Amino acid sequence: MSRVERVRAAAYAAVLLWLNAYVCRDWLYHPTAWMNSLHGSWAAVARLSDGWLQPSWWPFWDMGMPAEFAAPPLVPVMAAGIAGLRHVSHLMAVQTVSAIFYCAAPVALFLLAWGITRSAGYAFLAGLFYSVLSPAQLLATDGVFSWAAFLAPHRFNLQAMWDETPRCAALTFLLLFLLLLARAVEARRAAYIAASAVALALTILASPYAVVAAVVAVLCLLTAMPGDGWTKLWCTAGAAVLAFALAARWLPPSVWLAMGASTAAGETWSIAQVQNVTRGAVVWFSVEFVTIRYVRDWRLRFFAFWTFAVCAVTMLASHAGLRILPQASRFRIEMEAAIALAVVFGLRPLLERLPWNVRGALLLVALWLAGVQVVQQRRLAKDVLYPADVATTIEYRTAQRVARELPGTRVLLPGSIAAWANAFTDVLQVAGGFGGMAYNGAHQRALASIYRGDARSLLLLEAYGVRAVVVSGPESKEYWKPFAHPSMFEGGLPVLWSEEGVTAYRVPRDPPPLTWKSRNHFQVRVEGSRDEAISIPVSYHAGWHAEIAGHSVAVTRDAFGLMSVRLEESGVVTVELRYDGGWELRLCGWLSLGALLVAAALVVRR
Repeated sequence: MSRVERVRAAAYAAVLLWLNAYVCRDWLYHPTAWMNSLHGSWAAVARLSDGWLQPSWWPFWDMGMPAEFAAPPLVPVMAAGIAGLRHVSHLMAVQTVSAIFYCAAPVALFLLAWGITRSAGYAFLAGLFYSVLSPAQLLATDGVFSWAAFLAPHRFNLQAMWDETPRCAALTFLLLFLLLLARAVEARRAAYIAASAVALALTILASPYAVVAAVVAVLCLLTAMPGDGWTKLWCTAGAAVLAFALAARWLPPSVWLAMGASTAAGETWSIAQVQNVTRGAVVWFSVEFVTIRYVRDWRLRFFAFWTFAVCAVTMLASHAGLRILPQASRFRIEMEAAIALAVVFGLRPLLERLPWNVRGALLLVALWLAGVQVVQQRRLAKDVLYPADVATTIEYRTAQRVARELPGTRVLLPGSIAAWANAFTDVLQVAGGFGGMAYNGAHQRALASIYRGDARSLLLLEAYGVRAVVVSGPESKEYWKPFAHPSMFEGGLPVLWSEEGVTAYRVPRDPPPLTWKSRNHFQVRVEGSRDEAISIPVSYHAGWHAEIAGHSVAVTRDAFGLMSVRLEESGVVTVELRYDGGWELRLCGWLSLGALLVAAALVVRR
């Protein structure tokens, strides 16, 4: 590759970077505070994380959990670093991360297309198409169908008003992974395998659910690529094994098992779904046969396969209610990238048959329309990214009041108040976590029962050591309103306060008093009889170890998923509990360190 080609490619990448930065630059200067999003949860993990290299307990959500279950680490780690470097709030730091990946994804798409086609011009057009258009909204719209949705900044809205920055970050690294894997298969060099493994590890550290998208994309790539099947197999297997080993410290097997259980709970497999997958496989092999026979360029075959796969997954879920893969609707993010590649490079053979002056005129028209679209998206972005003061929201005021009037106690907060509370305070919550990575299954089932208003709701609150429960009524500004019967506690529990449709009730039974010495160490005073099993209102984990009067005692799991210790004598005793992460985390830490050394050795030795 000549120096001129590299300079031209760098110029194209810089233009894509500038265009996207022009649209989203307000992200960097003031908080926006969309309270119906999970931005507050990401800010909370960035603000309260107690180190990412040593074992750490996360006591703030869902009765406590290992820190690895709080959130995928890439976005909050970046946000914590940016908050320290820029001296801004963690919410502003999360917005900065959103801006980074909003700008980086089109550049990564350009690099993938340029790297495997060596056509910088068409790769630039693919990145421009991806930057300014939203074809997925015509094929599988989020709401009511509208032709204008094709011009809407769908990717921007997903990040600015919802919480898809982790998935967009995962797409950025997935595109780089596909490029490096293709190079590894072509060159048969271990250095490319190591580099692709690092990119894949970053993909799943950004969003573990993106591993399904990665599997789909890799199958499409390997099916389209020519070459020896064994070479493709060992290159892919080597990169995958090394990637999961690199990520093991922050995504141990228990996290993957919890994600699988959470997904199965919402999308249970059935015979009908197996039949649908079988039909899809027949259609896939038919498309593969026709495409391989009539499309000679393997790059175009890859773009066509990938587009067909992600469109089929999303459109079947959207229009027919058939979920072939978990979280099928979220494949819209990959749809935008795949369609951009397929459309631009699918038109390439036709465009190259035209006279140069006709192609030039078409290019000028396309660039002019793209410029108009960028300006329009900038105007829309200014409307979305308007300055907002979080201190005026019901989420902020409720969280501050709970922290001030109920310090150190476990509180059940509703909906968006729970999602944002720990972005401002250190409140210990009964809820608040990401459901897709739920650690304590028994607790999640109990929480669902409370929200439904089951007759045993009060007993469950007492069992989990809840000191107060906050309920949002239908007239409140809290967004998600999880309680099916907001008046369920009226007349049964004393009211602590009521403000703007949000009411706090006190649970009569006082839980055992916990005193947190550090994130991994707390004391609890309990009273009971000899050989009595006493429940401690913190989620059970094998990494917790208990002592009473200097003697070790066994820690077991009770029916509520909480810790339980058996007293050796009657009366009031103080139980000391310390957390070290357990054998799984230690093993995964050594595995990640070894994988990092292997990857570095492969890259250095080339």
